[in-house]
Amino acid sequence: MIAVATGIALLVGYGLARQATPTYEARAKLLVGPLNADIATVRAATAATGTYVQLAGAPATVEAVARDTGVDPDQLYSGMRATTDPEARILRVRARAHTAADAAAVANGVARRLIRLAADDSPALAGRLTLIDGATPPSSPISPRIAVIAPLAAAGGLLGGLALVMVLELLGDAAGSVTEVRRAARVPALTLPAVTRRPSAVRGGQVVARHLDLVRPGATSVLLTGTSALDGGGRLALELAAAWAADGHRVVVVDAGAGETTAVMGLEERPGVTEALEGREVAPTVLGGRVEALGGPRAPSLGRVEPSAARRVVEDLVASGARVVVHAPPATLEPATLAWARVVDSTVLVSRRDTGRREPLTQVADALQRVGADLAFTVLHPGGRNPLGVTAPRLRPARARGREAVPA
Repeated sequence: MIAVATGIALLVGYGLARQATPTYEARAKLLVGPLNADIATVRAATAATGTYVQLAGAPATVEAVARDTGVDPDQLYSGMRATTDPEARILRVRARAHTAADAAAVANGVARRLIRLAADDSPALAGRLTLIDGATPPSSPISPRIAVIAPLAAAGGLLGGLALVMVLELLGDAAGSVTEVRRAARVPALTLPAVTRRPSAVRGGQVVARHLDLVRPGATSVLLTGTSALDGGGRLALELAAAWAADGHRVVVVDAGAGETTAVMGLEERPGVTEALEGREVAPTVLGGRVEALGGPRAPSLGRVEPSAARRVVEDLVASGARVVVHAPPATLEPATLAWARVVDSTVLVSRRDTGRREPLTQVADALQRVGADLAFTVLHPGGRNPLGVTAPRLRPARARGREAVPA
């Protein structure tokens, strides 16, 4: 939201600056009095500088310059100024217009008009005007300054986005801390380490595995589900399977409708959980490192699942000597998740740190507890770039059943 607000403000500021009418400024310099003179003449010339400033803005001067240059008199009144440096006896005429040529023409026109008035009305040396530096058409406008307006607009958008996010966080139901997650789900909660590519780093699956061993010793099947499709449960399921496999267990990851494992591991064309629920004998696909997967082409849309069928699938896998990690979509999106929750030993609820909300957490936790699921705890997942792209180990299906795959 902050990035979008900053980007929109930058584009709006840039667009408005580009559409604004440019303003050019040209300047002419005149010397009042002679270059070399006695002290009396210098004092008289200094006193005359203020008079020429008044004459430069007089209606007669403005009207005469407007006729000579063709510039609108109203623009001359607002864009023409004369200033003076009494000590140096320098008179500066500044003119602004919408074109560079008009700005230079106005400044030079006023200078010529003042020189003519000085020659006609003040033959004395003290009142003489000499053009020192004539105005030339400027190469670039003085406004709008796109290089200044665009960054200022972006800064305004950034501050506005920050303020909006703070208001929404204060007024919303964000669950971004362990305390908020625990209160929403009404079960213990723990936070997972940030995602990193360092091989020696602790993975979230290792934390969940150790915690399950403490709070649910002897559990052989666990369900991971969350409150949204982007909660990170797919990554956590594979990390948990890798952690259990590292302890010497054979582990089967069951894609119970979420579709992440099926898609990432390329199991769309292989028989999987749908066929197993129908009572067919299906061998899980070996991924490597004692980890296997049970996905299938219809895993993302299982429809109605009978608890007895789900129980048979889980019990058959456990009876074959495997630990089972079931990854299912949110119960609010896929009612079949509740059937799986009833037949596994324990359930872990996953919430994303940056997108988790208290109300969905409460709804899913209540639904799981109403069907008698053993909700062990909730984890606060840090999220990451790719739901499954940096799991440890990175696994791939074996080419043939019974042939051990090598970690990628």
